[in-house]
Amino acid sequence: MAKEQHRAPESLSVWESNMKELRRLQPKLAVILEDYVARHGHEFAHTENATPAGRWIEGLSPKPFFQPDGEPKFEWNHKTKESSIFFLYGLGTPPYLFKAIRALPKDVLSLVVIEPNLALLAYTLHLTHVYQAMSPGGRLTFLVLPEVTSSLMEKPEEGAVLMQRMTGELREEALAVGITAFGVYTITLSVTSTHAGEEESFREGFSEIASALREWAVIRLSSLGNSAEDTMLGLRQMALMSPWIAYGQQIDAIGERFKGRPFVLVSAGPSLEKNFELLRDIGDKCVIVATDAVLGKMLKNGILPHVVCVLERGAITYDILFADNIDRYAEECSKILLVAQAVCVPKIFGRWPGPKTIIGKQELPLDQWFMSGILRANVALSGSSVAHMNYSIAVKMGASSIALIGQDLAMGEDGKTHAGNIFTEEREKFLKNHAEQTGGYRVPGALGGMVETTEVWLMFLRTLESYVRGYNVPTWDCTEGGALIVGTRVETFADYIAKQVSPLDPMEQMPADVIAASGLIRDKKAKHDSIKENFDSAVTGLDEAEKIIAEIVGIMEQVAAAGLEPARRIQHAARVGHLLDELHGKNPMFAFVTQSYVYLASVELAKTRTLGSVEMVERWTAFHCEILDAHKSVLGFIRGWLGYARKILEYYVENDLTMFPPDGEECQRRFHQLCEIPDGDESPKVRFELDALLAACDPVRLNWSAHILWTLAMFLLEEGRAEEANPMMAKAAADFDGKEMPVVDTIAFLKDYAKVLSTGDLCYTPPYHLAETILSNAIELNGGIDDEIRARMESILDGELAAYDTRAELHGATGVRVSNWFKARAAGERALLQGNLAHALRLVWKAIRDHGFALPGWAASHLDWLAHTMEKCFDATDIELSSTIDDILTELAGRSDILSKIPLKYTVGFIGALKKKGLNVDLQTVIEENSCEE
Repeated sequence: MAKEQHRAPESLSVWESNMKELRRLQPKLAVILEDYVARHGHEFAHTENATPAGRWIEGLSPKPFFQPDGEPKFEWNHKTKESSIFFLYGLGTPPYLFKAIRALPKDVLSLVVIEPNLALLAYTLHLTHVYQAMSPGGRLTFLVLPEVTSSLMEKPEEGAVLMQRMTGELREEALAVGITAFGVYTITLSVTSTHAGEEESFREGFSEIASALREWAVIRLSSLGNSAEDTMLGLRQMALMSPWIAYGQQIDAIGERFKGRPFVLVSAGPSLEKNFELLRDIGDKCVIVATDAVLGKMLKNGILPHVVCVLERGAITYDILFADNIDRYAEECSKILLVAQAVCVPKIFGRWPGPKTIIGKQELPLDQWFMSGILRANVALSGSSVAHMNYSIAVKMGASSIALIGQDLAMGEDGKTHAGNIFTEEREKFLKNHAEQTGGYRVPGALGGMVETTEVWLMFLRTLESYVRGYNVPTWDCTEGGALIVGTRVETFADYIAKQVSPLDPMEQMPADVIAASGLIRDKKAKHDSIKENFDSAVTGLDEAEKIIAEIVGIMEQVAAAGLEPARRIQHAARVGHLLDELHGKNPMFAFVTQSYVYLASVELAKTRTLGSVEMVERWTAFHCEILDAHKSVLGFIRGWLGYARKILEYYVENDLTMFPPDGEECQRRFHQLCEIPDGDESPKVRFELDALLAACDPVRLNWSAHILWTLAMFLLEEGRAEEANPMMAKAAADFDGKEMPVVDTIAFLKDYAKVLSTGDLCYTPPYHLAETILSNAIELNGGIDDEIRARMESILDGELAAYDTRAELHGATGVRVSNWFKARAAGERALLQGNLAHALRLVWKAIRDHGFALPGWAASHLDWLAHTMEKCFDATDIELSSTIDDILTELAGRSDILSKIPLKYTVGFIGALKKKGLNVDLQTVIEENSCEE
């Protein structure tokens, strides 16, 4: 084995050139590298021991590593199309990194190099112009571990904390430049390559960085915020609740009122069973704050929290966690303070029988813009879990210490996700399956060892740790299980009670009493006058956004113009990018709402940025059109609900707020009064009062008449609230079933029901197939298809096809099979709708032939329809129809595999027709024959 001594060259020009770019992109790493070189020098003396296959490199890392000779192989090449984001684990010795860069595709967005050895990076930057090797527009970043110096080793505990902080800062800097700048979504399509020799020698270092990277990606992807649809749903529900936000009871009344009191925050994790009963006797000495999920369990056991918080915007939160509890435990709930996020479904707040208040999420642009900026309402850090909201509220109320129970953030025994007696068995099974599918992350346990968590819980865990760190309120983890929450003191709940709670005197006043005594805003006019100008400013901002979008549209036409010089085309495209940045910069909330559209298109836009061909120009134009269409839609939605909020706040200056839910009879009385107002007369009053009524009561649970539910559902549909209208129409349909009703009214109801079922609503995907079935019933009763039914059926089929495309993307192979089947079936239905029976028969036969083995149950019903429909048309005179039937019978006769896989009973006549075409297997028959109709 030959041993050679190596040193870096005397010239420092390469180093200085690289450092100039590194200081621009990664200034923190540049400081660390310069400090390293100042201490160790520029020579990098090391040995390279030659072997027939390569060299062992010694002296540049804690232990030697092997670098093979010959051309290195990477997991990418110039033709790689799947990604524009790349990770390289290990940079070896020069020219390995240079060759890795040169192998990248020309449209590379980013190469992130992971190297645990600082010396190897410094050595490479002395020898290779790595930044110059990158394609124009591509970014090169480095993710390293800091050097463990003697000063860090002198005080191990402090040194470990400092190392952790430095490592985190370097990671955030590298990924902000190399990943976040192009949209976090791009990491999901990244390609990774590894230096085999370094991976063998430094597996632990690589594993540590890879684990941190994975956690970073999981948390960023999970906390990107809500989709555009989620955010718009939140805005709509904020607008609906805006009078109660502006004029209702304010959480400021309770600030610091419980200073010096310990707080117990109750979550619904599986370990709650260990200490749940200890809550029973401490409610007069400490403040108990419950998550919405655990409220029902507490009420059933006669343990009342002082405060319950709710954060999620979906209607399912009301249906699962509040509806039954409010009905069964109205008196108990009247003694509990409800703190609701402004985005929550209005029915939770409206039906709550006790004191209640609304806050916004301080960290979200939507809440900053609408809640804080326009309404001047209360906001607080709320995180992404109601447990985070509980913590923030406890701090706001003056907690002297905080105890967490049921805060597992990890799988419990037997894979349990929650404590018992919280969800139905079906819901528990769903949550367990979901946790298993998104799990696989192992973190330190509070009681030692490692526990399994999910990507969402991991994000919750890190956020909670940041709250514990940032608020600096002494926090005990008394869960007695689950994940370790760094920064908390792990102790049994019994010990916490003995030390922090038992010695205290009982509280003189409860949180609900404090809020109740504070009352509503007394001078609503003064409050309204103070925020009127904020609405004017918001509308002006929307007007400016529309002007920028119009300018972008004009420039896009120039980009797509035929015969334009490439340089001019790129110049115009760059202007479009700058205007999009300006659009988002002027309105952070608007940027937040539309982020998913921009991120999802970022990779494709990068691939077309050179605009070097007609195909690239067309793709560039299509992507930007899609983005602008989304922006226009969002802009119109914001303008509409902003106008609603403005008008309803004006209305309630002169009218009383409905703060406590009236009983069912009072609700119906109000409804009938509103129905008596003539159309067009006092229309704002009708709309605003109906919205308040639907927040304050639940007509479905109150068993209102089918006709009233029908009316209310159509009102909700006019407001764009199809998801809320759906259960009303379902209940009305159930009530109408079996009752005599004029045919014309039945047809009208079925048309409206199909319209509700097939209308999209933000986060809600319509059940198109059910809508199609309902409309088919209307066709049958109507004696045929009229123009209204035809238009609605066309709309349903369009929506159904789009929905199944989405399902295929989301649910993998199973989703693809289901999607393809229903797409084929929907195409057949469209052909029938258009009166082309021959085409419909061919499409249905193709669906059976292509998907019958994967989905035999569904295929059976369609084969049955196909057989009966063809038999009715055996004597058809239409040439195309007759030819189609003949072709299908010929194919079907030769497909004994399908006939045996999908067993049905056929008529003697149909089997006879198959035998004439060569059928040689026995099939079951029914006795009666179907007559043939042309």
